[in-house]
Amino acid sequence: MPGWLETTIRLRCPACGVGRLFDQRTLALRDACAECGLDLVGEDGAHYGGAVSLSYGVGGIAALLTIVIWLQFGGFTRATVWVVLLIALLGVIGSFRHSKAFWTWLLYESGELERVGTDT
Repeated sequence: MPGWLETTIRLRCPACGVGRLFDQRTLALRDACAECGLDLVGEDGAHYGGAVSLSYGVGGIAALLTIVIWLQFGGFTRATVWVVLLIALLGVIGSFRHSKAFWTWLLYESGELERVGTDT
């Protein structure tokens, strides 16, 4: 069974470690793992608010670090605000698939996700 780091970095199924969580270049999670049949959506499909929160956290931290670095090397201007907003946006979008992968691993480890066709 793969760990959280391998699942998150490789964007793989937390149960088997082989199946891909996403189709090519999309943010949408597959319904089930093609390799082992793990239901990746869960009962109501609304379990991924945590992944969104993680992505916003990454974007916020990236923005704060950008502000700190910018203040160390110069003043705060109107251009700085746009750069910080761009960094925050890129942080949110760039980390979203990995946040979903980590959140999927957490849901699997907590027993929220199960293989398709099982009753338990």
